[in-house]
Amino acid sequence: MREFPRDLAQHIRHQLEERKGYTATVGISTSKLLSKLVGNVNKPKAQTTLVPPYVSSEGLESSVTTFIDSHDVGKVPGIGFKAAHKIRKHVLHRDPDFDAGLIYGGTKEKVTVRDVRLSTSMGAEALEEVLAGPGSPYGLGCRVWSLINGLDDSEVGQVRSVPKQISIEDSYIRLDTMDEVLKELRMLANNLIKRMRLDLLGTDEDGGESSFINESEADQADGRISNRKRWLAHPKTLRLTTRPRPPLNPDGTRTRIFSRISRSAPLPGFVSNLQESVDALAAKLVTEALVPLFKKLHPEKSGWNPSLVNVAVTNMADTASDKKSATGRDIARMFNRQEDVLKEWRIEDRDMSSGTGGSCSSNGVELVNRGVYADAPVGFEDGMEPQHSMAADEEWIDEENGVEQTSTSPDKRLRDLIFVLFLLRWTRKFLIQLRGRGVIGSVLEAYTYTRRTLYGIFLRLPGIRSRIELEVSETLLKLEKKLVPSGPGVTRYLTLPAEGWTTDQVRAELGKLAEMEHTRWEDGYVSGAVYHGGDELAQLQTEAFGRFTVANPIHPDVFPGVRKMEAEVVAMVLSLFNAPEGAAGVGTSGGTESILMAVLSARQKAYAEKGVTEPEMILPETAHTAFRKAGEYFKIKVHLVACKTPSYKVHLPSVTRLINSNTILLVGSAPNFPHGIIDDISALSKLALRKKIPLHVDCCLGSFLVPFLEKAGFESEIFDFRLKGVTSISCDTHKYGFAPKGNSTVLYRDEQLRKYQYFISPDWSGGVYASVGIAGSRPGALIAGCWASMMAQGESGYITACHKIVGAAKQIETAIRSHDTLRADLTIIGKPLVSVVAFTSPTLDVYDIADAMSARGWHLNALQNPPAIHVAVTLPIVAAADKLIRDLEEAAREKREAEEKRVVEGKGRKGGAKGDMAALYGVAGSLPNKSIVVQLASGFLDTLYKA
Repeated sequence: MREFPRDLAQHIRHQLEERKGYTATVGISTSKLLSKLVGNVNKPKAQTTLVPPYVSSEGLESSVTTFIDSHDVGKVPGIGFKAAHKIRKHVLHRDPDFDAGLIYGGTKEKVTVRDVRLSTSMGAEALEEVLAGPGSPYGLGCRVWSLINGLDDSEVGQVRSVPKQISIEDSYIRLDTMDEVLKELRMLANNLIKRMRLDLLGTDEDGGESSFINESEADQADGRISNRKRWLAHPKTLRLTTRPRPPLNPDGTRTRIFSRISRSAPLPGFVSNLQESVDALAAKLVTEALVPLFKKLHPEKSGWNPSLVNVAVTNMADTASDKKSATGRDIARMFNRQEDVLKEWRIEDRDMSSGTGGSCSSNGVELVNRGVYADAPVGFEDGMEPQHSMAADEEWIDEENGVEQTSTSPDKRLRDLIFVLFLLRWTRKFLIQLRGRGVIGSVLEAYTYTRRTLYGIFLRLPGIRSRIELEVSETLLKLEKKLVPSGPGVTRYLTLPAEGWTTDQVRAELGKLAEMEHTRWEDGYVSGAVYHGGDELAQLQTEAFGRFTVANPIHPDVFPGVRKMEAEVVAMVLSLFNAPEGAAGVGTSGGTESILMAVLSARQKAYAEKGVTEPEMILPETAHTAFRKAGEYFKIKVHLVACKTPSYKVHLPSVTRLINSNTILLVGSAPNFPHGIIDDISALSKLALRKKIPLHVDCCLGSFLVPFLEKAGFESEIFDFRLKGVTSISCDTHKYGFAPKGNSTVLYRDEQLRKYQYFISPDWSGGVYASVGIAGSRPGALIAGCWASMMAQGESGYITACHKIVGAAKQIETAIRSHDTLRADLTIIGKPLVSVVAFTSPTLDVYDIADAMSARGWHLNALQNPPAIHVAVTLPIVAAADKLIRDLEEAAREKREAEEKRVVEGKGRKGGAKGDMAALYGVAGSLPNKSIVVQLASGFLDTLYKA
């Protein structure tokens, strides 16, 4: 038995060399640590055994101690480079000298294990102090002391059929140009793919277990692999790691650093293509995956010089096989093996006329089971019973009662129960869908989903995909040129200045930034966006900012004034919306956060009080998109309800049909952003009360206008807490409340609803943590600016502003409805009551009109579904309303003449869109799958962060 490990190791080595062409070294000892060290003695082709004695006795020193003492401390497995460096420094009482050459080379001064072991006062406790540092685990000193003495109690892991990861790396003296980087990445990618094929490919032998391919197969001339080969596992993740080289110190030396930086991404599926050559796959992998990862690790255009690059694939997923760890069954193998599996069963024609016990089948066909059990012969001796083992789900006849009986196993009953529950669950979902959308609506939804999916597949076809990517890239490049300044006179600041600027320098640069070319919102040329209360109010806000620049409401004891101001802001807004006794509210950073918090509160309430785990909410399709964001963030199914002509208000019967036991929230707008229409909040309130469901009213845009409509002499509708079904309201103080951007409120009918949005962590090691919303720290300066704005305006100021703003909106609406040029081509959407006027065109491309207005310096909002434009009137626009109407008449007349010219030329009406806005929204409206629009929008967001 003592010779068994050596014989086994020798057999394995010889088989590896004979079958696969590998050489191997083997270390045989009493622990994993010693086996690794012993195996390094006779590389590359031998095996070594550490012989006894393993313990010192009778004057004989342990062979373990003698063997390990001669090793450098950094060569002991389990002792990392940093730990070894600290130990050397402790033993030498200074930093050791390092080899010249690579900056990550070894040391000139060798510190052996014996040197460490015999060092003064050395032991586990001393090592614990030496190795202590940020992130060091407790007990590290004891662990390292054990390794130094040759003791290792770690278990040897069970062998895996495939590796956990495959990693290829190389180190470099100099790697500071993109050409060099591309060359090295191609080499690493090439070696990585070869290694993947070597380690992860197998071949099926007679339908049995897969065997690995050899190195010559993985490294064919063209790199292609036979169809007989199959992947045993698929890596899911590609990881690129580099080790940046620090810059030279003033004295010409370079600081040694050992930290690496990494980026990961999903491994592209084409890497698994066995019909492509390795070189082709490597080049594609570099271009499509590794270069983008490298640019994320090193975003600067130049100046980087990594000393090491590592490419790895990780997160292995076993492919289908018969193993327990596999992700599924290999269907092809199952079919190949079916003859062997089913050979125990066969159908035979037999002459059953002979025998004394009657026949088993009237047609002479007998089912024979070989290997499980067989019925006894038809005739058997007296006193002998046929040996019959009842199968788990077998049927038999109760001869005495003539009743068929069934024996069912508990596992089958459990499976049946799960299957029944599965059917009930999906039957319920199906019935809810039919009730909510109806048969025709459900069919239309299925058609839309199928059309969108098929179109998405079409867009991903190789030729189409490359064309689309080219078009998208060109569009984004055009956008970047428009948004990101470049050229002479433009200075980009990508790193901190070596020395801080003077105050005058900063002020001068701020002045330049403020005067960059932009749409003149100051002259009233921008729809919405800037809700300016006047220069005097802006000056007051600046003073408030200065007094509370460092204030943070998360510390109410440190900044009591900020706490008081925020509480008073919420109280004033509650009063404005006729809140009942006991109502509560919270300050937020904007309308989106207010909506997110209201939805979160409704979800938590439904879970706590009704146990709803699959929440749904119902909202008009015109409701602010923040509700859709909340649905995505909080995993809430969103039902969109059409807002039909001519009112463009939410369709109440559709809302009623969609309500079910999972509904947590109904939504109405006062008004909505696209068309400025106030939904029928009164009817929604009655429905919410009857169904006992919370109702949220989004008044972010209406803010400080809708509550004052009646006092300013305009038509109004009840929408606030006077309606008993309204449970929460969102109101932006930074819109028509004229507060600085970054201020909003969310209001609740009672305090309990507010508590559902709180986050409280009672057991954090940093102390009890509690916050009212998403943010922890918040700028107290913004709260001070909001409070100052509201106090300076007062009720009379807001009524005056309402009169001006809504009056200007009515002026624009009236002009479009009555002016001959405008009413012939433009149509007002619905009946707007507040500050937003939306219009479409039945005769012209409305997006062309938007582009024509842009050419005249206006920044209006383009809408879709239906195609339209809206103007959100602000105080700056009030003074420019007359010019807006004149320019709109000119734009409409210009487009009308262009259409008539097309007709005369025989080209037909409504020619192709030419402008930027027409191109974007025209394409977006015509595509069943919006993935291209998503790419463009994502690219736009990326462009915002290009310095």
